[in-house]
Amino acid sequence: MLIRSWADRETLNGAGRKSRKFRMFKKGDRVEILKEFQDPGDENFTWIVQEDEEKGRVDIVPANIQLEIQPLYVVPAHWIKLTV
Repeated sequence: MLIRSWADRETLNGAGRKSRKFRMFKKGDRVEILKEFQDPGDENFTWIVQEDEEKGRVDIVPANIQLEIQPLYVVPAHWIKLTV
């Protein structure tokens, strides 16, 4: 099971079924790309979420890059995790 954030857990809903509750990625969150989805050098960047997660996708930018126009990456939410 992939833990997407600190609040990932299973609970029983009113009908007695299990449902997953997790915190979606929000603008300003610091994240890291999971090892199995990284390109060489990705571990050297601090990634910041640019917009709230929508439809399972997240816009991220590297924060510590010296470019006038920062590159924007759209990645599936299951490719990243929150950093502490």
